[in-house]
Amino acid sequence: MPRIVSVPLSLEQRERLIFLAKHAKHWRERQRAQTILWLSEGKSVAEVATLQE
Repeated sequence: MPRIVSVPLSLEQRERLIFLAKHAKHWRERQRAQTILWLSEGKSVAEVATLQE
């Protein structure tokens, strides 16, 4: 059974993460922001790992 982590975000938090996923200077910060966004959309941990390669 896939593991799903629930990450509720406010609109402000979501907008900030979208900005960071696109514009953060360090690739790890961009990747972390995108990971949180995917988890908040209901993707499983395995799906996120696949998307990140």
